[in-house]
Amino acid sequence: MRHRSKKIVLNTTRRNHTTAIVRNLVTALLEHGRVTTTAKKAKILVSEAEKLISGSKKRDNVHAIREAGKMIYKDEVAKSFFQTYLPTVEHVTSGFVRTFRMGFRSGDNAPKVMVELIKHGNHEKKAAKKTTEVEATTETKKTAKAPAKKTEAAKTTKVKTTTSKKAKSTQ
Repeated sequence: MRHRSKKIVLNTTRRNHTTAIVRNLVTALLEHGRVTTTAKKAKILVSEAEKLISGSKKRDNVHAIREAGKMIYKDEVAKSFFQTYLPTVEHVTSGFVRTFRMGFRSGDNAPKVMVELIKHGNHEKKAAKKTTEVEATTETKKTAKAPAKKTEAAKTTKVKTTTSKKAKSTQ
């Protein structure tokens, strides 16, 4: 029986050619950050890239480098992957890649998809900016409260003057 054995099949006759296509796509994705391809290739690319990133995070360094070397063709790309990208996704469990539909390719009308790596380090910077903004607003509120006391003193003096005018008119 063939239960749960269905895979996405590209229109190639050799398995080696299919694995080469996927490896090229993964290498290009890690090198450039985004790749535009067809929908079927994008489905395979997303699953392989997610497996590679999550597997590299879980393993010790030597084994992870060797396993990544099986998928990534260029050594420079593998080094930059481990030195720059993996530290940014250290605390993220999934969702390293996203896809966008780009329309249809002219010629054969195949659906095009853009696959993009998500840079999670930017979210940490935005969160840090928000905390500094909150701290700055609390400081401005504290400084704004000090002049408010002066205005209250000015209001009490105005109240005294108005009461003295009323007192004069009643006399």
